[in-house]
Amino acid sequence: MGQGPPAISHGTTPGVKRIWIVGHSFVHWASLRCASLPIGQSLGLPPNKASVRWLGDRGMCWPQLAGTISEALVRWGKPHIIILHLGGNDVGAIPVLQLIKVMQADIGWLRVRIPGVMIGWSHIIPRLHWRHMSAHTAAYRVRKKINASVAKTVTGSGGFVVRHEAISADRTELYRRDKVHLSDVGLDLFIGDIQRALLPLL
Repeated sequence: MGQGPPAISHGTTPGVKRIWIVGHSFVHWASLRCASLPIGQSLGLPPNKASVRWLGDRGMCWPQLAGTISEALVRWGKPHIIILHLGGNDVGAIPVLQLIKVMQADIGWLRVRIPGVMIGWSHIIPRLHWRHMSAHTAAYRVRKKINASVAKTVTGSGGFVVRHEAISADRTELYRRDKVHLSDVGLDLFIGDIQRALLPLL
């Protein structure tokens, strides 16, 4: 598991919510981008209210989630909020209905493993190139189905959804040359969406 940058705070102060942002390379690069911005890796959230830890692992796929979380719990204790940005690397590699069932089961496991945790689902973002799918229309349908199904699972248990409505495959400037990862402009939108989703929860 990629350890990522150090936590902004240990979150031991009463009233400070420990927040984990877990996912693949989008999370990894967003954490580094935040470090170069005035808001910092704490997303500009008040230090007396929030401690942010980025758990970004490049190339991470959904089956790695349970191990990542289990290891993180041993290292850092239990978080109050977990945002999941994961599943994009699995699109097309696993049949969609099977993938959704696994995702829903693992989210149920998370609730049992960390009682009281609030889970946020960060929508899978469009890509200009999908490793396991050649047809963009099919990838769009799969991504849409996963996002809707997992969002329903998460919100049904008191969680929340991070939408990325401004990030569109029509805007090529939001992507790097590899047609997968986000440019700095795209990352800024991604980071802003997460920040806005977290603020009302503090």
